[in-house]
Amino acid sequence: MLMVNGGWHDRPPGQNGESLLVRWSEAIRLMRSDSVVADEVDALFAEVPFPDGVPRTIAYQLATAAGADDIGIRLKSDLLDHLRAVAPDHAATAAAQHLVDAAAQVAKRILLTSGNLLLLDNDRWGHGLESVVGRQRRDDGTMRLNPRELWSVTIG
Repeated sequence: MLMVNGGWHDRPPGQNGESLLVRWSEAIRLMRSDSVVADEVDALFAEVPFPDGVPRTIAYQLATAAGADDIGIRLKSDLLDHLRAVAPDHAATAAAQHLVDAAAQVAKRILLTSGNLLLLDNDRWGHGLESVVGRQRRDDGTMRLNPRELWSVTIG
C-alpha cells in the first residue's frame, strides 16, 4: 500500500484511517495460550461455506511456514457474520470469533502519512483500517472532501 496523500490527521486516535495490521501467527499463538479456546485452532482448518458459496478452510498451511503457528488465514470482514447466519453451530464459527478477538488484542495501529509504503504478505498478515472522515461541512455550508489517497496492489 502506498499512501499518496495521508489526508486529514486531526481527529482523535482511531478516526484518522489508521491501518490495522495483524500478524496471524501472533493471534494464533494467543488463542493457543488460552486453555479455553486452544483446541479451537484445529477447527479453523475445517471447510466452511464462504459468502461466495465456495467451501474453504479459514486457516491453511503455508509451504514456507516458520513454525506451527505460521499459517495462512482467510478472514474478510463479512465472513464471521455469514458463518453466524449459515453455520451457527459449526465449530469453525466459534473459532473464527475467537480468532477475531485474538486479532483485536494483537493488532498494531499505524498512521500512514504521505509517501509511506507498506508491503505485507497477505498469507501471514491481516489488514484493515480504522474509521476515516471522508468529508466535512465548512462554515459556509459547502462540503470539503478529505484528500486522502491510498494505492493498493496485489503482487502474485
